[in-house]
Amino acid sequence: MAKDPAFLLYYQDFIVGTTFLSNEQVGAHTRILCHLADKYSLPEKDMIVICQSQDVWDAIKDKYVKDKDGKFYNKRLREEVIKRKKYAESRRKNRTKQEDMNNTSKTYDPHMENGDVIENGDVIINKVFKENEIHSLQKFVSENLPNVSKLEKQLTLDECKKLLKDYSEEKVKDKLLAMENHVNTKKKKYVSTYLTVLTWLKKDGELNQTNWEKRNGHGSRSENGSVFDGTDEL
Repeated sequence: MAKDPAFLLYYQDFIVGTTFLSNEQVGAHTRILCHLADKYSLPEKDMIVICQSQDVWDAIKDKYVKDKDGKFYNKRLREEVIKRKKYAESRRKNRTKQEDMNNTSKTYDPHMENGDVIENGDVIINKVFKENEIHSLQKFVSENLPNVSKLEKQLTLDECKKLLKDYSEEKVKDKLLAMENHVNTKKKKYVSTYLTVLTWLKKDGELNQTNWEKRNGHGSRSENGSVFDGTDEL
């Protein structure tokens, strides 16, 4: 891994810490900090060479700490370098983890309707496919029936399946087409596509009344709790 080419310089702390130093001493101190960011620590002889004067080195020597090997380092700089290195490493690990997750999700073929989906490391069963599944009746309404499409409650996937359990798709589409010419009338308020088309189908006797009542009871209740007996339009 390449060396970090930078370190954080907290200028306010730096200004306070060098208030009583000359410009020459500040320049030497700055150059030493740059070398320490690269070398981590330096022997005293190298410090003097950088300062180009024993007097300058003596003036700034208290800015550094001697380690067990006799080399000098700046305590604050070392803390900032270590902190920055840890932060960079955590970002690298996060990127690697995200790339692994992305590569894993790409191994799932979109056409596999029963496949699992990886999301944030968790397995979500069929989530994408269920969200994107469109029933043929829903598609028929959206593409051919602009007035029906404006109703507040559109057909859900479950409602489409319920309709086709008792009626042929052709008959349901015929009733939806008939509804297209009536949903804008001011005489009645239409809200639910499912309940309205179900009422129309029942009125025409497309489903045996006894069987319908056996499946749904003697009248189905609407979402607001009122009894739906096949005579109310919603």
